[in-house]
Amino acid sequence: MDPNVSGGDTSQSDYEALRQHLLEGLRSSYEQYDRAVLTLSTGLLGISVAFIQPHQIQSSRQAPCLLAFSWLCLLFAIATTVLSLLASQRAIRKALDDAHDIYILGKHEVAKE
Repeated sequence: MDPNVSGGDTSQSDYEALRQHLLEGLRSSYEQYDRAVLTLSTGLLGISVAFIQPHQIQSSRQAPCLLAFSWLCLLFAIATTVLSLLASQRAIRKALDDAHDIYILGKHEVAKE
């Protein structure tokens, strides 16, 4: 019988190593995505604010509304990305505290928040 298929210690440790590697890759991908959204949103907002000319806005009735809407969308993207990063940090801190309570202190039930 093949030890890699039998569910022995080797396959379990291989699985855990692969799972950890994939989770690290997933986390890195999420971080890069958040960073890209934040960078693009703030960059586009900054460029549009810096290079907009008042006579360009006044040349059309729809331009001010569309510009305001686009700025609101960019601000929303920035705010949600920052909130997502903060929520992620809080969840990781909570998971670390729970792991400490379970594995170090021996508590089997942790407070749910």
